[in-house]
Amino acid sequence: MQHQHQHQHQPPAPPNTTAAAAALEVAAASPKQARASAKTAGAGAGPQPGKCQFFLATKRRHCKFDATPGQQFCGNHVLEGTGVGPKRVMCPYGNHSVLESELKKHKAKCPTYRYWQAKQQQPCYLEDCNAGKGGDVQWPPGLQPLPPRPPAAAAATASAEEGKEQQASAKLQRPPPKAAAFAASMGKQQFMQLLHRIQTACDQVCEAEPLSVLTPPEAEPFLLPGSSTNNRPFSLKHAQQQASIVGNMQAGGLLEGAAGVTYVEYGAGKGYLSHMLSLCCPEVRKLVMVDVRGFQGKADRGMRHLEIQRLRCDIKDLDVGKVQSIAEGGEWVALGKHLCGAATDFTLRSCVQQHQALLARQQQEQQAAAPGQQQEQPREGQQGESEQLQRRDQLPAGRAGRVRGLAVATCCHHRCSWRHFVAQDVMQQLGFSPLEFELIAWMTGWALCGHEAPPGGGDGQCGAAASPMQHGEQEEEEEEHEADDCKTEDGEGDEAVVEGEAPPKRGRLDTAPSAASMPLPAAAPPAQHQTRLGEADEGQQAAACQRGGTVAGTGATNLQPAPQQQQEAAGRADSDWRPQAHLPRQQKVAVGTRCKQLIDAARLHWLRNQEFEATLLQYVPAAVSGENRLLLASTRSAAALSPSP
Repeated sequence: MQHQHQHQHQPPAPPNTTAAAAALEVAAASPKQARASAKTAGAGAGPQPGKCQFFLATKRRHCKFDATPGQQFCGNHVLEGTGVGPKRVMCPYGNHSVLESELKKHKAKCPTYRYWQAKQQQPCYLEDCNAGKGGDVQWPPGLQPLPPRPPAAAAATASAEEGKEQQASAKLQRPPPKAAAFAASMGKQQFMQLLHRIQTACDQVCEAEPLSVLTPPEAEPFLLPGSSTNNRPFSLKHAQQQASIVGNMQAGGLLEGAAGVTYVEYGAGKGYLSHMLSLCCPEVRKLVMVDVRGFQGKADRGMRHLEIQRLRCDIKDLDVGKVQSIAEGGEWVALGKHLCGAATDFTLRSCVQQHQALLARQQQEQQAAAPGQQQEQPREGQQGESEQLQRRDQLPAGRAGRVRGLAVATCCHHRCSWRHFVAQDVMQQLGFSPLEFELIAWMTGWALCGHEAPPGGGDGQCGAAASPMQHGEQEEEEEEHEADDCKTEDGEGDEAVVEGEAPPKRGRLDTAPSAASMPLPAAAPPAQHQTRLGEADEGQQAAACQRGGTVAGTGATNLQPAPQQQQEAAGRADSDWRPQAHLPRQQKVAVGTRCKQLIDAARLHWLRNQEFEATLLQYVPAAVSGENRLLLASTRSAAALSPSP
């Protein structure tokens, strides 16, 4: 009894001050800091009791499935964990695994396969019709992604708890892409010369981007700070962007006679841009919304009075001329908000190809109507050959309506690729090879990186998390599109969140000097890059071929570096110089901004070469969104191009 009495009066154990302090820090931190701290804590801790102990490298966490009774792993990972168990293989139609013994009968019930079948049966489906004819860039042989950098030297003087946290954070870092390894293999001098050439190219092709924030009066209720109308299911910044896109479309003449025009939204998501268009322009009657995924909580319920057509199709496979409302004739306009990377190129190519097909049909009709000229009719049996030729040339068939114009807000330039880029000829005339374009696209991730850390406070891995996205794919939540897709900007990115400091709003470039006030590093410009756009001589073309790539008009292809460059790259492979780690943060922001401008300027020049009147403007301030560029274009000679009834 005495022992029990003493045990009952023992003082309580002191609380875990470290855990309590960590909980208070997480509670006081911003949402991004809280997510980053939770991920760091999850990486340092082991699997939960009773859960599978298999570590998922792609998700950077342990499996959350319940473990099989008596086992340490779940049924999906028992073979990988123990080496004993039924073998699982990847489904050829989706990103999931099935038992190898059940693979054949799985096809009959696989939802991904059913969707794939339904997608191919759509009249507007034409595989890779907007993908372009370019090939994949081949990296130098033996080029391997760089391993993540070790923690900074300052971690050696940190406390034990901070050291563990930094080690756990290092485990969460994704390895840099091959573009980072190729940039490191170039060496400092050659890389600085590339930056100087980018600056020179921007001076040649980049034009002034005026700020054009136009808000229709009908959109004012959606721009109230508190959303007092209770009819804005998204944040204020998205309402500002949607309203300005519609306002600039109205100023560009794309909303004139809207009752007889079909508006096609590419990458529509939930369709709130089309919803804003219908509210600001009540004359709109026909809407077509295209996206590769299905969504809940769509804006369609607010547009039941309109003729709406939803297409679940990849933009690269969309033959827009076969869409029912467009195939019937009339005019149509393309629009899109934040089309990630190559999705912008797919959209531009879709519009241009349809415009070219219309011009080709009109030319054939004029030749047939000309006196004294007879058009050769295809003989029996040549119809199938003609259709195959149209498919190979990727020109939509049918008598679709005329493209009046487009309004596309670009986004996620780090997801661009040479294979799908529309303005390859412009980049080649500027002297850039396919491999160098991949570096330019990779460096665009620097423009919006590190906004959670002060200058020099990041870990130097800006842009390393950028990876190509499936064509036309968008995040399920439209409100978090920019934060989820641009991984260099939030807790999942490569810039570390600085504890104890409230981060500025993502994408607010006004917190740092502008790109114009931060010149790129000076370097001795190569002599062959002093020509203007369209004046590339033979020496410049040969130099571009030597760096890797195909020069427009020459047909010479050499995607591999010269042997001398390969030897130099091999000799520099052991060096620890990395541009994303050794360049100051402000300089990286300036470089990334220039690269984004260069890619959009090349698209602008390409559109003008395709008989479009095009402009590039900033439709919202940078404080609202860092991705604030809008390509606004309309076809030339609209009256002359109207299709015959």
